[in-house]
Amino acid sequence: MQVASQQQRWNDAWKHADEVLIAHRNDPEKIEFVAQVAFNSGRHSEAADLLVEAARVDRWASDGRTQHALTALLSVGRLFEGVDLLRTAVKQSPEKNVLRRTLFDLLIATEQHSEAAVHRRHLIRSRDFDLDLLLAASSYERRTEEIASLDQMVLRNPGDLRPKIGAAKQHLDQGRNDQAIALLRSITQKHADFVAAHVLLGRALVRVGRYDDLITWSESIPDAAHADSDFWLTMGDWASQEGDTRTALAAYGQAAKIGGDRVGPWQKLASLVAGESGLSRDVSLIKNRADLLMQLRQDYAEGNTRGIDSPETALAIAKTTQDLGWLWEAEAWTAVGLTMNAVTGEQKAKLEQRRGSIIAQLRNQSPWDTEIENVTWDWLPAISAGDALAKLGGRRTSIESAETASLGGGTETTGMRLQFANEADQRGLSFFGRAADDLSEPGVLNSQMLGCGGGTIDYDLDGWPDVYLANAGGTPKQEDSAAGAMFRNRDGFFHDVSRSGGLIDRGFGTGVCVGDVNEDGFDDLLVLNYGRNRIWINNGDGTFNDHSERLLPDDAVWSTSSAIADINADGLCDIVIANYCAGLEPATLHCRVANTDFIRSCSPNQFPSEPDHFYAGTPEGRFIDASESWNAKPAILGRGLGVVAGSFDNVQGIDVLIANDMTTNHYWSATTKGESFQFNESGSIRGVAADGQSRSQGSMGIAVADFNDDQIADFYVSNYEHEYNLLSLSQDAIGWRDQTSIMQLATPTMPLVGFGTQAIDFGNDGSRELIVTNGHVDDYQAVVPASRYAQPIELFSQDSSGRFHSVRESIECEYFQSPHIGRALWTIDANRDGKTDVLVTHQSEPTALLVNRTESKHAYVCFRLVAKQDSRAAVGSVIKIKTQNGKAQETAFLTSGDGYLCSNERCVRFGLGDDHADVRAEVRWPSGKIQVWSSLAVDREWLLIEDEEAFPLDHKR
Repeated sequence: MQVASQQQRWNDAWKHADEVLIAHRNDPEKIEFVAQVAFNSGRHSEAADLLVEAARVDRWASDGRTQHALTALLSVGRLFEGVDLLRTAVKQSPEKNVLRRTLFDLLIATEQHSEAAVHRRHLIRSRDFDLDLLLAASSYERRTEEIASLDQMVLRNPGDLRPKIGAAKQHLDQGRNDQAIALLRSITQKHADFVAAHVLLGRALVRVGRYDDLITWSESIPDAAHADSDFWLTMGDWASQEGDTRTALAAYGQAAKIGGDRVGPWQKLASLVAGESGLSRDVSLIKNRADLLMQLRQDYAEGNTRGIDSPETALAIAKTTQDLGWLWEAEAWTAVGLTMNAVTGEQKAKLEQRRGSIIAQLRNQSPWDTEIENVTWDWLPAISAGDALAKLGGRRTSIESAETASLGGGTETTGMRLQFANEADQRGLSFFGRAADDLSEPGVLNSQMLGCGGGTIDYDLDGWPDVYLANAGGTPKQEDSAAGAMFRNRDGFFHDVSRSGGLIDRGFGTGVCVGDVNEDGFDDLLVLNYGRNRIWINNGDGTFNDHSERLLPDDAVWSTSSAIADINADGLCDIVIANYCAGLEPATLHCRVANTDFIRSCSPNQFPSEPDHFYAGTPEGRFIDASESWNAKPAILGRGLGVVAGSFDNVQGIDVLIANDMTTNHYWSATTKGESFQFNESGSIRGVAADGQSRSQGSMGIAVADFNDDQIADFYVSNYEHEYNLLSLSQDAIGWRDQTSIMQLATPTMPLVGFGTQAIDFGNDGSRELIVTNGHVDDYQAVVPASRYAQPIELFSQDSSGRFHSVRESIECEYFQSPHIGRALWTIDANRDGKTDVLVTHQSEPTALLVNRTESKHAYVCFRLVAKQDSRAAVGSVIKIKTQNGKAQETAFLTSGDGYLCSNERCVRFGLGDDHADVRAEVRWPSGKIQVWSSLAVDREWLLIEDEEAFPLDHKR
């Protein structure tokens, strides 16, 4: 009764509210009292309105009164009115940094990053910052803020859908594109003036290639979006897809000018301006900024691993931001670093030295970004948002055909059922290469998580492909591991000939590379170890000798994959070796899942990167480290896992793609030849350094094929979980573009950790498949129940539109229906039936030999190449075939390296479908010479020697 009586008194008091408000309309305290009456009488929304009015009447003089009003608005779910309240208060009183900081936090939470950046800079320049404020800049690319509080806002105020933008961004980050688009559409339809949702919707539509939907999007987007960097980034991507280079250049330029801190616009702008004449100075500046922005992102990533409150992190970010010309931010990082509890005397001295150099450059009138002023921009095509929208939006009728043309690829699907059988045991290939005895339990060391690879090598030149498999299990950098093994193939059955062949390598093995390092016609072996790498020279009589100490410098580091090719075009083989983490700590350090006692493998960012090595072959038969003389030093060091070398664009010469773990991938190509040979790393401007959102990934394997039939190589790179495997298709011979979502390959791979991958026409029908072996790096299921250590192998088939679809579940093979902890995967035609088979290594089971048992009468043709004017291995050759009736036309690339820890069978096979007519073969040799053989019979192998007639190989079943 007493409670009811008290409630009644509040209700009675509310009856006099209007009288009080009229009498005291300019008294904030009286208005606050009426707000209290409203709240206690159950009128919470009215109470919030009154508290806002009290703050307004007070002219925002009291921070507490403004915060009280904000709290009331949030309690009834009126989040965006709270944002508007703070905007007004900060505009009225710019010096109120407490309110500005709260506004900044709410803007970040609701994906309004451009506006938030303005307030962040103000706070830093006012020297009112902390570590959390500095770190907030890293949340733009991938959402780190929780969404539970935003969901609460919608529950309290269902009429306002804008807080759902947090969930939409989370969907997008995790590859749930359709859910993100549906949610963003519901938000923009309800709130037509919410710029952040419109802009994010545009980015989502571009990602999945819905260019027709972009027309509708462009017709409804508010004018205020034209001031957002991501609006222009979307316009640039749209124009680029349409082939409108001038509009794309203008759009990317606008995006870069507005978003000086955004990686994507600068990378894509650098890619376009690289082909413009007369811009050498600005090209260098733009590329340098793109590289530095990627370095900053890497600094954040490594800081998150080692501890973001680490003085080392503060020092690294301070250096990069200083190099970017962000002197105010750089000084802030040194100031925060000096206050960290863990700072040592040496770190303190380095921070003070860095801070001194920054302060020497800094003035009160210094702009936030000193370096951006060095870009002239006078070459940038002028285009208004309206003109760009009208130009692109007016192409409704051409979108579908243009999109299909850009995808290319594919013959009509045949409905063929692919079939495989694991025949390793029955064919004598019984081998279990592993980095430790038991890797099925949690707590895998980093030195153990990569697995062991292998390679296909016809070491005795009998036409039957043999196999070498690496092994480990001992101590890194020592010779106490289980030995690898050489298996000789005799009529499709394998025999271990390691001892008779003298090939006993007890190093801590990782990868295998096959190549003729001494140009004698017999392929040799390069075994990559965590320790001293080994070159095994093939004597031509079935035996091998270890010539490592004589041929190769003693770089006892953690190597993973390699390619052997004539990189500098001097007629001699060279070697590129990808290296992983530096030092021995990866073999000893255990990490723990945060706030638990659960031991796990460490993030690679925990350890420094080991630089890759480039070795030049010499006339004396040795290899010297040419990394310095070739200028093979990337802007950002990588942790290399996969390597592939070949001629991948329209420019003659060897290119090298290196897949790096949690850092940007590297793309190397020659800038000069001859004695002054120089290598240039251009992954960022060529579009293969990161995904379409300019995010580096945990990259491992690489598959190469011409997926869109433009006679230029495309790349498929396997990645870590929550990072889709990346399909990069060539565009206009200037680079590559992330087309993963358009090709329907993003969502299926997001939950998986991809390792070895290859592009193979398993049915010989002219349609390529992508095969990927998956498996986690450790068993996390105890702490992450949804995580799976063993994961299914995946197989994607390309249809007539060029898109891919998973066909794994339709394959009647126990191996495909069971999960595995897969690692390396490479090709072999083990039984010489003209169909490609694959070998797969694992963490917790023996090597699998998946024999291709697909029932097919489709034709094929296979080529083995020997060059005469250059290295005889002919790596870098490009082969084009065309049947006489013109049904089949394809391009392929002779490569070395072949991805993750492996070497494929060194032949080029084309599936021809039901076209059994003779083929015309054209080879562009590494020398640049083009040679044509006009009529070659199908269903057999051919030996193509430069300047010679084709020679049939009769090693058939």
